[in-house]
Amino acid sequence: MTKGGPRLNILRPAPQTAPAPPGTVHIRTDGVLVPATKKAVAAAAWVITASQVRLDGTETEILRATGAVPTRSTHKDTEAHAPPKPTQQAARQAAVEAGAACAAHLAEKLDMDVTITAGSATTLSDLHVAKADVREAEEAAQEPPEEQPQKRQRTQQRGAKRKRQSGEQPPQPDTTKRAGHHEHAKHNVCFFERLTQRMPPRKISIRAPTEATPIELIALAQLAAKAKDRSAQVYTAGGQKRTGPVWAGNRIWDPGD
Repeated sequence: MTKGGPRLNILRPAPQTAPAPPGTVHIRTDGVLVPATKKAVAAAAWVITASQVRLDGTETEILRATGAVPTRSTHKDTEAHAPPKPTQQAARQAAVEAGAACAAHLAEKLDMDVTITAGSATTLSDLHVAKADVREAEEAAQEPPEEQPQKRQRTQQRGAKRKRQSGEQPPQPDTTKRAGHHEHAKHNVCFFERLTQRMPPRKISIRAPTEATPIELIALAQLAAKAKDRSAQVYTAGGQKRTGPVWAGNRIWDPGD
């Protein structure tokens, strides 16, 4: 969805997406943006569901959760990776983080691999861009200190010598890297890497969506968007409701019996 209405992605192929394997946990994530009105500022929220994939491919939901997306313009005492203002992609990165927190517990609790579905193909692409930036920063940190200034100086000299040809347009900024949710995407990438190292042989993977998020989940997220409380609201299949921090572990994400 765009400001002008729905838009189809027909100029490039959709990312390849395999179904969630049987015998695993499937976590769907998405985020919503509630536009500003005359009486209220813009707000965003995330929503996730966790289901067990049976051997026949059918899924049984074990919990669902939602929560407001903390941003520097809507909440106090936010983390360093919090976006400056609510956007839909910021909400979807917050949903990925909540899905990762849920996956960290369910993979161990249920002793199953976990597949996380991102809210959109753009969300997955943003994670790939963030991963490349994380890798580049790690490689730069491993270089000898005396080589880094020289490399930077050579780069500046090359840039200074090149003159733009007549009629050539100036380079456009990388909108993905300048978006407010890029730092959040890098935060998510770093957590996934730590989680992968900590939890062998269990595997946690992330993929693009294959279908639209059900409207009842979107409505659930819209209700949570205006909340000033940053806690997650978790609903289990048994009808229980829990409220607490996203990273509260089994106090929040335990699926029950």
